[in-house]
Amino acid sequence: MTACLAALRRAADVIGLFSLGLVIVLTAISVGGRYLFRVPIPDVYDLTRLLHGVAISFGLVLATRGRGHIQVDLLYGALPAGMRRAFSLAADVIVAAVIGLLAWQLWGNVYDLMATGETTVMLQLPLWPFAVFIGLGISLTFLEALLNCLCDLRERAAPPGMAE
Repeated sequence: MTACLAALRRAADVIGLFSLGLVIVLTAISVGGRYLFRVPIPDVYDLTRLLHGVAISFGLVLATRGRGHIQVDLLYGALPAGMRRAFSLAADVIVAAVIGLLAWQLWGNVYDLMATGETTVMLQLPLWPFAVFIGLGISLTFLEALLNCLCDLRERAAPPGMAE
């Protein structure tokens, strides 16, 4: 189980980094081609927009795994340990619920894009493969959010001195 999870996490990291790197390369080549040779890459705006979606969705996997989302903790540090664990669990359950709803809606969007055959303007590339990758990234984010909830529950079940 942990080997499979580690492989999924590694794959998510690679896909996110690759898509972000591809955005950088496409943008640099297109700008260079436009200004130096007056030949930009066709559909580069749509391609980079779609690849940004892929990079962001897989970046959320990493942020959720490391609990790196923005948090406001004005009073959190002053609370007793048990109350802090309860608040962490509640926050993680809310994050999991919202990300789960987002994943559900994204997979519906994938189905719609496949049914309509929507494409990019110039190169006529189908949009649904990009939506599949975005859906996979958000689904993996949902999995990480659920794992965070399980970790919170394990900490709550641990004796008070063990969880700290």
